[in-house]
Amino acid sequence: MGFFEIVTDEAVDHGRPYRAYIPSRLQDIPLSLSPVVARKVDRASRQIAQIDTRLGGSPSLPALEALVKSEAIASSYIEGHRISADDLARQATDPRTASADVRAVMGNIEATHRAVRSLSDPSRPISIEDIVRIQSDLMETHPRGGSRSPFIGLRTSQAVLVPPGAVRGESASISEATHIPPPASRVGGAMADLIDYINSAPTDAPPLVRAALAHAQFETIHPFPDGNGRTGRALIQAMLRRDGAVKHITLPLSPYLAMNPRSYVDGLNAVRFDGDEPDQHALGQWFENFADCAYSAAANAKDVADHIDEIGADWTDRLRHDGARTGATAYGAVDYLLGAVATTARDLAFRLNVGEGAARTALHRLERIGALSASKSADGSVVFVADSVADVIGRSQRDIEVISAPRFDAAPVADAISTRRRPSLDGSRADARANPRKVCGAWMPRSRAHCNLPEGHAGWPQGGHRHLRR
Repeated sequence: MGFFEIVTDEAVDHGRPYRAYIPSRLQDIPLSLSPVVARKVDRASRQIAQIDTRLGGSPSLPALEALVKSEAIASSYIEGHRISADDLARQATDPRTASADVRAVMGNIEATHRAVRSLSDPSRPISIEDIVRIQSDLMETHPRGGSRSPFIGLRTSQAVLVPPGAVRGESASISEATHIPPPASRVGGAMADLIDYINSAPTDAPPLVRAALAHAQFETIHPFPDGNGRTGRALIQAMLRRDGAVKHITLPLSPYLAMNPRSYVDGLNAVRFDGDEPDQHALGQWFENFADCAYSAAANAKDVADHIDEIGADWTDRLRHDGARTGATAYGAVDYLLGAVATTARDLAFRLNVGEGAARTALHRLERIGALSASKSADGSVVFVADSVADVIGRSQRDIEVISAPRFDAAPVADAISTRRRPSLDGSRADARANPRKVCGAWMPRSRAHCNLPEGHAGWPQGGHRHLRR
């Protein structure tokens, strides 16, 4: 529900009146889920809980940090900050020399941590200041951020959302707008209502539905000058924790959203309806899409954790065969690098509370057994990167199989995942030779190579590589 208000602002469209959308209070929106939508939401919720429980008891807890990186890279990708996991790993050790896109992703990682850390306790009411701190963390290392940036905090002027490629300007922005959020004078009240909803007990709807509804409302309000999408997606993670949908994992929703941008934006626009009664069909479609996204994200999380567990076990075996003693620093480095992906001798020494010489010896040992690669950063320090872990995070975004919630007689997702073909850590192609499939073959200018994934694979719509199965 909501309504349009005629607004006149001398700073917008040369002072000509325009219509801004004013959302209704979330508490006033009655929800009526169809049986199909309710079953999809329930099925996705149960599978998420199952996988969350499995990963929470996993010996490779660093895999949980890899999920945060996967979510942050993809969430930033949606907003135009397009980097690889390898770029992040190699440059994040020194933010001073990192590219603008890497710094933006680093802020996204910190914002996600902040959201989960500070908002997940349901006994502690959250405030507008809590949300602003998330956005502030997001913008801290952003090219437009900094301690005195005008892009941090609630906006003080009109925001206008236009489609990609549209002309931006005063009258052009208004005429091309896909959504004109509430004027700045109404942002505080709208955010107060949203926070009341988040603070309320999750008795009105399942956690997935509440998170989907709150996310749509947040993006409709568009409270900040910049960083709304990334802050809103970090807020989803906090709500899922707060309402008990997950206890351990960051659910990597953004890779799915990045591969399905049209349905994501269309879903957000569809729930901005005018009138006293909600469009239950539009809401149901948005909840169904969100449930599909969450179901696919849970499968993706399981795959990431399984791969990282395998990598850790492989490195540990190699260290034993190399003669590493029990308790050697190299074993501690394994656990740290499975989550951090990259480090320097100084950083590892600080993390493990050992001497820098011991840390350097451990890193060179891991490099010798093929676990790490070393390169010099812009400041001259040697950066050690776990390339296989970076590859896992990268695959979790580019090549995620978009798995919709199954037909109601289908096997559980855990069973489905176990049968999915997974590349072996040693690069073996025996399975591929036994079951030949046509490969994509598309030329990828950025990597200067032909795509060797199966024909019709799911992947990000990067330049020259826009061949998704629809």
